[in-house]
Amino acid sequence: WRARATTRVVHQDGTVVSGAVVNASFSTGGTGRTCTTNTAGECTITSSDLSRRSVSSVTFTVNSISKSGSTYDATKNVPNPARITINRP
Repeated sequence: WRARATTRVVHQDGTVVSGAVVNASFSTGGTGRTCTTNTAGECTITSSDLSRRSVSSVTFTVNSISKSGSTYDATKNVPNPARITINRP
């Protein structure tokens, strides 16, 4: 199976951020994964193949977000820290 996480990047005022590069990792199945947000401020990151027998869940963590002319403040993440658990389907 593969874990998928869709992130949405917004400014503090709630407006979406397109063209932001999200750098994230999975506890199993990939570190240093990136995606670039679309016009809705969203992008999806997918893990590598995960063993159905030995991996029942993974943790997805946003490590950083970058965009020219913008500053990323991890303390403003929702949830904070920007980490979720994804369970095997």
